Amino acid sequence: MIRPIFIISKITAIELIRDKIFYLIIAIGFGLLVLTDLFSDASLSEKHRVITHFGFFIFQMTLLFLSLILGGLFWAKEIQRKTLFLFLARPLSRGQIFWGYYFGFLFVLFIFGLAFTLIHALLLDGVFNWISFSLAHLSVFLESLIVLSLVYSFGIYFNSILNFALGLTYWLVGHGQSEIGFYSKLRDDFIHGGISVVTHFLFPHFFSDSFHSVYFISQAEVQKFQLFSLLHTLVLTVLILLIGKTRFKEKDFV
Repeated sequence: MIRPIFIISKITAIELIRDKIFYLIIAIGFGLLVLTDLFSDASLSEKHRVITHFGFFIFQMTLLFLSLILGGLFWAKEIQRKTLFLFLARPLSRGQIFWGYYFGFLFVLFIFGLAFTLIHALLLDGVFNWISFSLAHLSVFLESLIVLSLVYSFGIYFNSILNFALGLTYWLVGHGQSEIGFYSKLRDDFIHGGISVVTHFLFPHFFSDSFHSVYFISQAEVQKFQLFSLLHTLVLTVLILLIGKTRFKEKDFV
């Protein structure tokens, strides 16, 4: 059961690493981080603040586009080129194929996230609390993970462009949860209140800039709402994957 998943994951990860667009995104991400460090010297006493805020923003954007490329474009390309059929023709279960591809995508995303986090920590010279710093990076990683899971799970139904748009829209709505909640309070009626409740359940309240601020990463105390938000995102990710796996087993590939 485990060995076929590992083999498919390994093949998928190798194929991804060979793709030129992967190197382009990685180069842009790390390049912007290095430029941020160079230009932050001009901010005098605000150097660490600049590196923190721009570092998290670059990390967020790079992971987002990696997730959309991996789960949206690359996965759709595998189906359109019928590369997926090579595994379907073998004595493998649909579940093994589904998890094999997914963990291959996840491995590439995790390695980049880990490398970026370590470099970001080096540039900040240790001026932060490790628990809060790691939690802030974990929140960004889970944010991209749920986007990856969404476009991956529904990639068998949409072409690459629609799948890309689906993931990007989900991410944008997640970041607009504060505005949705504020607007529903202003309207103060049943319909808008119901819409707010539904969107807050279906879309994680992706963390605001304050969660990735110098103040937060210097604090040792972790707030309950932060842990709840992480748990909410993780639970939704698992639910999306379970739905995707079920649909993948029932899908008739021709």
